[in-house]
Amino acid sequence: MTGAKLTITVGMSSKQVLVDPRLKAIAGYVPYLGQPFLPAFGRDQSGLDGIATPFLAIAGGVDTTAPLETTLEGVDRLVGSRDVVVLAGVGHHFDYPSAPDIFTWSMTFLAAHVSDDRAARVRIARMTSVRGGGDDFLVRDYAAPALPYLPGENDVVEYYRSTTGHYFITAEPTEQAALDAGGAWLRTGFEFKSFVLGSGLGIAACRFFSAPALSPDTHFFTINATECAVVKSSPLWIYEGLAFEAQPPLADGDCALDRVPVYRLYNNSMNSQPNHRFITSKSEAAATQDDGWILEGTVFCAAP
Repeated sequence: MTGAKLTITVGMSSKQVLVDPRLKAIAGYVPYLGQPFLPAFGRDQSGLDGIATPFLAIAGGVDTTAPLETTLEGVDRLVGSRDVVVLAGVGHHFDYPSAPDIFTWSMTFLAAHVSDDRAARVRIARMTSVRGGGDDFLVRDYAAPALPYLPGENDVVEYYRSTTGHYFITAEPTEQAALDAGGAWLRTGFEFKSFVLGSGLGIAACRFFSAPALSPDTHFFTINATECAVVKSSPLWIYEGLAFEAQPPLADGDCALDRVPVYRLYNNSMNSQPNHRFITSKSEAAATQDDGWILEGTVFCAAP
């Protein structure tokens, strides 16, 4: 009911179903997205491409009726807020020991995305499991920036260039428009909030571009004054100015309770070309680490 295309033939052709604008978010327990041989939303779940309605899937870890692999295949196509929580050892039934987990995840998610409770949005962005009840764990997560943007907030968008395997972020609307107009850089679907330069709501981030001897297309961002000075002194980096404002983590390395952590990951100079990612998704950070990247910790604290 959010504009997705459902499978209508065994050949996996698909057709769009009803779009109901009243549907603000979806929380599904053991949701059925088809079988590996017949996904519910067309070939490779492509009928879910571009769907931005927030979606929470609470899946059974041993569910063969609604297999986790087809759920993940579908959720990975979504572009809005999304979470997949797995209940270990649970099949296609209501698991009473997991009731506290099911209702806590569902109520927090719906408060965040239906009621626009920004405190709940921070909680859902930071949750990994619910204490007590069954054995639940998070395997996919992304909390998109809340709309409307509040005064002083702006949007940082992540892009990816497949030819070099590099990532790039920008908060500049004109730069985003230029990249979106076509070319090698494509949106990854991940964004986070920063603050407008001059707003005084954060610390200004230094923006650097790699010299040709280092990399053809790498940018680096930091709000750490010492780090900024060190990189400025290197002949391998070109200082491009200030990019946006961001709030730093607390002394313990975590963010204040009303902020979402932004993690920085380093590619360990793969192919002798350094590159960094800046993301809020814990599962995406873990997947990036699995690809050989190094988690450098929380570097910004974003508004929800």
